[in-house]
Amino acid sequence: LDNDGRVDLVVSNVNEPAAVLRNITNAGAGWIGIELRAADHRDLVGSRVQLSVGERTQTRFAAGGGTYLSHGDRRLVFGLGMEPPAVVSVTVTWPDGQQTTSRLSPGRYHQLEPAVAVNSSDRPE
Repeated sequence: LDNDGRVDLVVSNVNEPAAVLRNITNAGAGWIGIELRAADHRDLVGSRVQLSVGERTQTRFAAGGGTYLSHGDRRLVFGLGMEPPAVVSVTVTWPDGQQTTSRLSPGRYHQLEPAVAVNSSDRPE
């Protein structure tokens, strides 16, 4: 809810007030958030995001779906521990098999898009 890297939750039940579960744990741990986007708004479900810090690799997959009248945050959050690095390497494998790698700073959300391929007929002479 507050984009601080600590995942919050809102639950709504039939004939009951909504429950807001706000994560107020110690904010000392490092994190990074990734939002996958496409200029043409196509679905990026199935994209694989790998985050590498030193010898360690974490992997998340972009998921879709849900249940009736539900919604989930499609952003991916990675925990980096109590001593996060200044920069992390993030590799995205998009649904079409294309890969992009970015070096990103922790402590915030980043929007990543697949690289746009240029058609040879679109290039200026």
